[in-house]
Amino acid sequence: MESLQLAHKCILNSFYGYVMRKGSRWYSMEMAGIVTYLGATLIQMARALVQQIGITLELDTDGIWCCLPQSFPENFTFTTNNPSSSKVTISYPCVVLNKMVHDDYTNHQYQTCISPGVYERRSECSIYFEVDGPYLAMMLPASREEGKSIKKRYAVFDPDGRLADLKGFELKRRGELMLIKDFQSQVFRRFLDGTTLVEAYESASVVANVALDMLYSKGEGYEADEILEKLSESSNMTRRLSEYPESQKSLALTTARRIADFLGPQMVKDKGLACQFVISRLPSGRPVTERAIPLTIFRADPTVRTHFLRKWTGDNTLSANIDLQHLLDWDYYIARYSACVQKIITIPAALQHVPNPVPRVPYPEWLQKRVQQRSSRFKQISLTGMFEKMKSNEGDIPDVEDLVNNSDNTRLHRGVGGDLQRNGATSGVDHSAYDVEEKSDNQSSSDSAAGSHDGHDRLLDQAMALEDGVVNALKDKYFAPGSTHSLDADFFNNPGVDAWLTRQKQAWIHRAKLRREVMKEDVFLNADGKLASTHFIDVRAKSLSATWQIIEIRPERADSDTVSVIAVLDKTLYTFQCIVTRRIIVDADPVADIPCASPVTTAHVLPRNRTPVKLLHVDLPPGQKGERMLNELRKGREDVYAVYEDNVTRTEIMVERVGCCANVIVDDHLRNARRRPHLRGTFSVDELESVSAANYMQNFSDRFVFIFHVTSDTRGIVGVVNHYNHTALIVVVQPSSAPVPLLDWKSLMIEAAKSVNSAECSLGIVQEVTADTDSAWRLIHRALNEMLEGVGSPLLAVLESNITTQQLLEQRYLPPVLPYLRVLGAAEDERLLSDPFRWVKLLGRRLLQRYCSSPQWIEERVAFSRLSKIPICNLK
Repeated sequence: MESLQLAHKCILNSFYGYVMRKGSRWYSMEMAGIVTYLGATLIQMARALVQQIGITLELDTDGIWCCLPQSFPENFTFTTNNPSSSKVTISYPCVVLNKMVHDDYTNHQYQTCISPGVYERRSECSIYFEVDGPYLAMMLPASREEGKSIKKRYAVFDPDGRLADLKGFELKRRGELMLIKDFQSQVFRRFLDGTTLVEAYESASVVANVALDMLYSKGEGYEADEILEKLSESSNMTRRLSEYPESQKSLALTTARRIADFLGPQMVKDKGLACQFVISRLPSGRPVTERAIPLTIFRADPTVRTHFLRKWTGDNTLSANIDLQHLLDWDYYIARYSACVQKIITIPAALQHVPNPVPRVPYPEWLQKRVQQRSSRFKQISLTGMFEKMKSNEGDIPDVEDLVNNSDNTRLHRGVGGDLQRNGATSGVDHSAYDVEEKSDNQSSSDSAAGSHDGHDRLLDQAMALEDGVVNALKDKYFAPGSTHSLDADFFNNPGVDAWLTRQKQAWIHRAKLRREVMKEDVFLNADGKLASTHFIDVRAKSLSATWQIIEIRPERADSDTVSVIAVLDKTLYTFQCIVTRRIIVDADPVADIPCASPVTTAHVLPRNRTPVKLLHVDLPPGQKGERMLNELRKGREDVYAVYEDNVTRTEIMVERVGCCANVIVDDHLRNARRRPHLRGTFSVDELESVSAANYMQNFSDRFVFIFHVTSDTRGIVGVVNHYNHTALIVVVQPSSAPVPLLDWKSLMIEAAKSVNSAECSLGIVQEVTADTDSAWRLIHRALNEMLEGVGSPLLAVLESNITTQQLLEQRYLPPVLPYLRVLGAAEDERLLSDPFRWVKLLGRRLLQRYCSSPQWIEERVAFSRLSKIPICNLK
């Protein structure tokens, strides 16, 4: 098996490079493509699986390096009955990957010839993963270019500190600078020193500084032979020197030509010449390829050496004694060496927020800019900056109660304001404004205590009603959507400003308490130290404090266990994800053992008056496990006689249990906050309690849009009307060769309003013409997004279309953040397309008629929702 695996590995690594060459024996681009595609998809699937568990570090055609959590299972040992091998150990990660390969890559049509014309078919899979490790550490270099990474370069160490694998570095290459090879042979092991990241980089910097000291001192204290050994490079000539054109330039060619000039042309007549050289700083201003000095010249006679060095450098002042400090290009070698140090030490350290361990090696320009921005006190606010880690001194959120208690408590009393309390105490209320007369001390003793309390409560109710009226008038004037009034002197002199401010402070205090609870109970924020945007925390706190006016409950296709709840909170539209547990009723044997079952406590009448044996509520687990359990209860158990309510969807369960108005049970939600990471922003249906729907969708009936869609083949109309600001976009779909329709939309609007007995209103209509429906929907989608971002953004969309809402959402014709109330009539309106000449005018008038009828349609549906407690968009 090991030899077979080795063969598979060799094939995947070299098959494409071999069979794609036209001179190869088995030349076949099709064969090369399918083998390479098979290997690529296999590694991609392995990567996707590993990324769900840990982190992928390096991908190759024949393997994957990854980092798995310490708690992830590694090996399992089974005890068998076989005396020869009583214990069998398996690698759990290896088994998981091999199971994936077996499921997706097994050939179920493998045939073996048994006899002429007779074949035996069987399943065959000879591709297996093998797991190496775990290892102690893996070092990966960084790229000097921003946003890029270096592939197939890494150093891996065994747990005992020995180097297990080294790939891609200069240390493995022939001819590289010995200075860089010496550095790389020592630096990787130094990363294992120390107990912190900073200590590891400090240990590695010691190795880097040794070579930098030699380079910056220009070899002071070193022998000439030792310097030449450290700074020499080599390159082999693949062809004869005579085969290269004279115009071609390279370090190896310059070295070979100078060897021929020095030792004679017979030394370079064969191919495979090994050229060893160093780089001279002379002649100054020339390219590096023209400044290569053969290493053999330094072993020649001093007279000959001086002659040729003067010739090649163009400096006739060179002495017979070798002065490498004056001859070599030390800046070139510093740049070469610094590039290697940057990739291994300085850039990775900066990306890991460690100060530069080797200050003499500067950062690249892009990294220097990033480090400066990170350390600057004047940071520019960015979207990604909202998710930076929270500093230790920022963990405490200021207590708004303290701010309120420490503020000026001597507020001016302007007639209305302060807190009215049921115990009779009033704060900042001028009772003279309400004509409340205090009873005199000599009040008749015949007044009973009950009568006194009733009169006092009645006076408080009147005062509260008057205060509500003043505060509401103030809010409508200054804080209503689309209000243009600024907070001027009239606002602060208004008699209701004190009461408004008091109520706002109470709301702020309550919101701050919830924000602190959210920050404290949210395991995700606490464990990872991430500071989410204040906006997200406020939305979370508002969802816990405000009443949800649920407009639509929509199934979530990506996750069958959750539903999307589109609700209005404080006249703002939000979308929440809610987990809904499916509950079925099972008629089973009294001794049946069914998991997640509880007795039914209410009376149920079964279909056809069937007498139950024992009714149980069974909560199905999410996902495929729940479906398997349901199938087992339906068919696979003899002690289960019948299953009821198994076809009820999660949307129907949510509507039945929550209704159209709900509050979050804050304690239950915060207690259940320790969910899995991808569920931490969700709610459970058990955390919501249904409340009265008497005020459902009150005071925002004008914030809706009407969407009209009637098309057939290449003709039709798609339009959207914003009821809040009375603007409309109507897109006519017709062949590009047809003339542009000219309609009097004002007259059509008057006709439409009269036909449905609606009040006349003026619309600012913009007409567009497109040749296909997709282009029309793109214009509508763009208009809807602009409406959602503008003043008085819609809270509801009334939709007439001959396509289902789900199909429109899947095709991305409509934004998913809006709830959609369907109206009837699409099939009837589609018949207007049969008129070949007047269809544009007829459909345009019908669009305006449907729009004028929309307010009445919404009003009727709201009345039904308040009565049935079903969200308006879920009415059928």
